[in-house]
Amino acid sequence: MREQLIQVQELTGQSQRRLQDLRASLEERDARPAAPPAAGPGAPPNAAPNSAPNAADAPTNTAAADPPPAAPAPAGPGPNELYRVATEQYRRGSYASARTAFQELLRRYPTADVAADAQYYLAETYAGERKTAAADTAYAAVVTRYPQSSRAPTALYKRARARVAAGRPAEARTLFAEVTRRYPRSDEAALAREQLRDLAP
Repeated sequence: MREQLIQVQELTGQSQRRLQDLRASLEERDARPAAPPAAGPGAPPNAAPNSAPNAADAPTNTAAADPPPAAPAPAGPGPNELYRVATEQYRRGSYASARTAFQELLRRYPTADVAADAQYYLAETYAGERKTAAADTAYAAVVTRYPQSSRAPTALYKRARARVAAGRPAEARTLFAEVTRRYPRSDEAALAREQLRDLAP
């Protein structure tokens, strides 16, 4: 059963990555500055149509001759672009670089649709470096900040598993029970019930 759950999660993750790549490409395209309009055929450079033959005939309203305001500079990468960069760094094992990008995403776009995933993978970067306390804090933030996300039961389950690995079964049982209570229909709840049977005093 666990192998089937893992396979389903991997397939889901692949689909989500393709979707994120598409969104990031769209953000990158939208961030490019628009090209200025080309001059008409045969028009000399910098020539204005119907130019006045002398200064006396020039229009007195100088505001009309002012150039249009420049377009604002792009605000930087969007949340999906940042997420793509961060996950690429994470998959390469560059945890510090990935963490910086995830933190920047969460700082600039805390309500983006990828924010819960970013918070989860922020925790994973700490776990990859075996920084257990920091990982636990980051996993806990997934549950408190994004309790309705699909990452929340996984983060809570991983907190419980870390307690098992640390030889703290009583704390692990409390967290496993919380998984089953808060997310009873999740895959993690089924796994948590198995763990509670194994850890029964």
